[in-house]
Amino acid sequence: MNIKLSVRAQSRTYIASCPSTALGMTHSIRHKKLLNLEQDQKQLIKLAHTKMPFGKYEGKYLIDLPEYYVVWYSNKGFPKGELGEQLQLIYELKLNGLEELIRNIKKRHPKP
Repeated sequence: MNIKLSVRAQSRTYIASCPSTALGMTHSIRHKKLLNLEQDQKQLIKLAHTKMPFGKYEGKYLIDLPEYYVVWYSNKGFPKGELGEQLQLIYELKLNGLEELIRNIKKRHPKP
């Protein structure tokens, strides 16, 4: 099957054909979505088991940090790197009342 792309630029039409199969494209898209879903699941499981590495709440699970502390980080600026990204996600989860989601993941999935 050929896919044709038609582009009109400056009153000229250009047509490009590329051989492909709809099945192959669909399979590729599904495969990428499944990989992304698997990566997201792993990240959430890791998030559920991550503890604060320093400070006043050292050793406490990120999801169990007090809300005011996470809000303070949001105002001050999250740390760089993976911890900062995880704290940003914790902030969003707490903001939307979704802490139980992570607590359930922690219960159901062993530490990675």
